[in-house]
Amino acid sequence: MSPVVIAMIGVFVLLVLLGLVVVTRYKVAGPSEAFIVTGRRGKQTTDPETGRVFTDNSGQKVVVGGGVFVVPFVQQKFTLDLSSRHIPVAVRGAVTLRGVKSHLEGVAIVKV
Repeated sequence: MSPVVIAMIGVFVLLVLLGLVVVTRYKVAGPSEAFIVTGRRGKQTTDPETGRVFTDNSGQKVVVGGGVFVVPFVQQKFTLDLSSRHIPVAVRGAVTLRGVKSHLEGVAIVKV
């Protein structure tokens, strides 16, 4: 085989490997979840209302309903479930304004 064919095969294999890395590191958040990506710091952003430019030093990005590329060895991705939760609430021995002792039970449904 000629050196040109070997170089073409090498470039093709390199492009396939690069494509696989990009595909495996790009994550898309589902409809009821959010991604919290930690790592990189110092990204400059502009406030749309005031036009002020500031640097984000938190190193965190929250992605809801979209996709994000997670840089290997630099960033980490955590998943936050956004589905509704049932929290039981119970009050025992409460006394009303008229002096009636009561036991109350309820359920609070909350969603982030």
